[in-house]
Amino acid sequence: MSGTATSPSARVTPAAAAKRLGVSTSYLSNLRRAKDGGGPVFYQIGRKIEYAPEDLDRWLEERRRTTTARRLGPKRSPNNANNAAA
Repeated sequence: MSGTATSPSARVTPAAAAKRLGVSTSYLSNLRRAKDGGGPVFYQIGRKIEYAPEDLDRWLEERRRTTTARRLGPKRSPNNANNAAA
């Protein structure tokens, strides 16, 4: 996110943001409420939520991947898994 605010006329509603990203408005809402964040940065003025188009583009670009495989931690051997359950 840049240090300067996007002009109000350039910001978009959650519905327009969802359409731009190809996701549902409820998905964006869930990301806003998540404790760990994870969604695009947004403006909140009172109860009104708005997104800067450049922030949406940046968030989407950060999600580019070359594989769906994820390594979440150290590999566990079957023996370690059995020991952990005991």
